[in-house]
Amino acid sequence: MKPAVFCLLRSITLLIFGMMLDDLVIIQVAAANCGVDDPCQNNEFCNFDYETSGFCEDCPGNKSSCLDMGLPINGVTDCKSMCDADNDNDNNNDNDSDNDNDNDNDNPLNGDCSINSPCPNEEFCNYDYKISGFCEDCPTNESSCLDMGLPINGVTDCKSVCSIIDDNEDNEDEEEEENEDEVEDLLFDGIPQPIGSCVSNRNDGAVPDDIWSTTAIIYDDKKYPPFKKYVMTRGIILAAISDDDITDIFLNKVTTTLNQMIPNNKNGQNINRSDQEQMMVAMARKRTLIPVFLPGYDDGLTNDEKNQLNTLQNDFSMCDVIFQDDANPRSQIMEVVEHLLHFINMVGLHYLQFNEWGIGRQSKLYNELKTSCSKGFFNYDGCESIGNNGDDTDRILLQEYGYWLIATWMDLVVPYGPSDVENEWKLFKPSLLMEQQSGAYSLCQDELNEILAVPTNLEDYKFPGKPQQENNDPTPIPLLPPVPVLEPTWQPTSEPTDSSTGECDDRPNFVWINKKGEKKNCQWILTTNGKKNRRKRCMKRVKGGNIKGKKRFFFYCPATCARFDKGPCKDNKKELL
Repeated sequence: MKPAVFCLLRSITLLIFGMMLDDLVIIQVAAANCGVDDPCQNNEFCNFDYETSGFCEDCPGNKSSCLDMGLPINGVTDCKSMCDADNDNDNNNDNDSDNDNDNDNDNPLNGDCSINSPCPNEEFCNYDYKISGFCEDCPTNESSCLDMGLPINGVTDCKSVCSIIDDNEDNEDEEEEENEDEVEDLLFDGIPQPIGSCVSNRNDGAVPDDIWSTTAIIYDDKKYPPFKKYVMTRGIILAAISDDDITDIFLNKVTTTLNQMIPNNKNGQNINRSDQEQMMVAMARKRTLIPVFLPGYDDGLTNDEKNQLNTLQNDFSMCDVIFQDDANPRSQIMEVVEHLLHFINMVGLHYLQFNEWGIGRQSKLYNELKTSCSKGFFNYDGCESIGNNGDDTDRILLQEYGYWLIATWMDLVVPYGPSDVENEWKLFKPSLLMEQQSGAYSLCQDELNEILAVPTNLEDYKFPGKPQQENNDPTPIPLLPPVPVLEPTWQPTSEPTDSSTGECDDRPNFVWINKKGEKKNCQWILTTNGKKNRRKRCMKRVKGGNIKGKKRFFFYCPATCARFDKGPCKDNKKELL
C-alpha cells in the first residue's frame, strides 16, 4: 500500500527546495449525487467534479457564467446544456458574428445530425447544439465516450452507437485504436508525461475564455477542499489553506509575481503571446494547482483534511507548495519565486518546449544537468548517480536545476539569496553561467526570452503586513538581465535566432471581436474539442478587432491551423510541430 500523502507532506517541510507529493490513496470525500445517467433537477446542473459524476449546483445567472465557475469540462458542458433554457428567449435576437454559412454558433439548425437524422455506421452525433450536432468517429471503446468532452446527449449517443462496434473488434484492433486515441489531442500530441508521478494524467482542466484573466480572491471551502479560498490566473490555481492562516495580502502578492513572470504585454515587440498562451492553456488543462500553506501545516490538518488533500492531488498537478513565512521575509522572496518556477517548468514549459525544457531524459535541460553535475557546478542529491537514477530522483533534479538556471538568468540569486547558495549552485551570477556553461545560459536566453520576464514586486515581500503596490494583473515591459561583459575572445556557441514573424507563424497581435464583444485569437481554436471542430474554426471567416476585410481564421493563424490540415502551411505540418 502506498504511503498516505500527509506522511509525505511532513517530509516537504524538512527540505529547503521541496519534494514531490507521492502517489496517493484515493479517498472519496463525499458521495456524488448526479452523473451521466442521473441528471439534476430543473434549474440545476451537475458539476462533474469526479469526471463522470459530481454534485448538483444551482444554475448561474446566464450560461456564459458557466465558463467562469472553475468547472471541469464536463461540468461546463452540463451547465451550458441545462441552464440556457431560461435565457433562450432573451438571446433569440442576440446573434453572434458566428452567423456566417460556416459558423459554429448555438443555432440547433446548424448541425448535420440529430435524433431524426442519425449518423452513418461507425459514427455518432456529438449533439454540440443540444438537439443536433456533428458526426464523429467512434472512440476506441464505449468508456472513452466520457473522455471526449461531449455534452450529455453526445455521451448517450456515443455509448449507444459505439458499444456495438466495440463488440466486433478484436483485441489487436482495440489496442491499435487506443494508441491512436492517446495522441488525438494535438496540444499534447507526441509529448510524454513528465517523468515522476507529479503531473496529472488528465487533460480536461477548464480553460477560461480569456486565458489572461485573473479572478479576484474567491472564498469557497467546497470547490477545492481542504482549501478555503483561491485565485485563478495564468492557467494556475493558487489555493490557500484557510482565510485565518494565509492572508489576502500574501495571496495577492503571489498572484502579482506570477502575472509578472508571464507578462500580459500586448504591445511588447519581444514577447511571443502565442507561445505564452499555449503554455498557459497546457497548465490549465493539466489542472495545475499550487497549495499555499504555513510552515508545519501538516501538524494542523485534521484527518478529514488530509484525506481531502489526498483526493485532490489525485486529480490535479500539485508538484510542490508555497509557504507564507512572515517570520523570514527575506527568504520569503525566493520561496515564492522557486515554487512558481517549479510549476511553470514542470507543466507549462514541458509541453511548450519539450525538446528544450522537458522534464525527461531526452531534453536539452537534462543534458545540461548532466554537464553541471559532472563539473561540480550543481550539487544535489542524485547528482553523483545521474544516469542511473529512478524517475522521481531525476524529476527532482531537473526541477531544482531548472529553477537555478532561470533564477540566475533573471539575476535574482545575488540580490535575494540564499547566502549559502554555493553549497548547492556555484554559477549563481549570469556572467558565471554564460562563461562556465554557455549552453545552459543559451537555453534560457534563446528559449525563454519571449515568454518569461523578471517579476518587479519582489521587494513587497519584505513587508509582510503591507499591501502591495502593484495590481493583480500588471503589464510591465519585461526586464531581462543585462548581457554580461566577457572577455573579447569569447564566441557564442549557439546559432542566432530570428524573432521575426514568418509566413507560417501565427500573427501574435491578431484578435477578432464578435458582436458580443468577446475577443478571440489563435488560442481560441484550441479551446474546442475534436479535430472536426478545430478545423471548422480554422475555416471561419471573420472581421472586426484589428482585421481589415473578412478572411478565414487560418489566414491569421497558419501555424495553429496547419496542425489540423487547414490553411496555406498545412504541407509544413511536421516542421511546425
